[in-house]
Amino acid sequence: MISVRPEYISGFFCLYRNIQPVNELFMESRDYQKVFSESNLYCFDECSNKHDLLIDNISVYYIEWEIQSMTYITRKAHDEGRIRALFDLFVIEFFPGYLKWDHGTISYKNKWEALLYHLNHFKRHATISKMKFHTIPDCYYIRKDRIVSGRKSIDGVPSVGDKTVLIS
Repeated sequence: MISVRPEYISGFFCLYRNIQPVNELFMESRDYQKVFSESNLYCFDECSNKHDLLIDNISVYYIEWEIQSMTYITRKAHDEGRIRALFDLFVIEFFPGYLKWDHGTISYKNKWEALLYHLNHFKRHATISKMKFHTIPDCYYIRKDRIVSGRKSIDGVPSVGDKTVLIS
């Protein structure tokens, strides 16, 4: 299992090896039937909404869990040597600015390369106006409140300076 966050399994991107012990791992949770049979949001695929505690480096073994999440189960199985799990930082989140997408590679301040940028918060930014663009550029920059390209025109409309391209 590979998680793109060091503290917990990230629901937006996580890789699981397609083998029986991993495929059946969710059944080790005492709560999996409850999670799958109720309409409540338990954040089972991540960490049962214990993000802040895990970010504060509290061990999964010292957290009082409403339900046993995949983070708990996976850490336990890894610690027991039954599976291999990698929790590391491969993602950029929130509004860092200084992001560059260049022919399939995303980097922060041209120093740190990432697997992906999680647009979860960016797409809800209050000042972003949405527009469609006709051609996705090979190179563009993700600022705190917009996506810009150095091309003369992205959406067919001439503009001066940065060409703002906002995802719709």
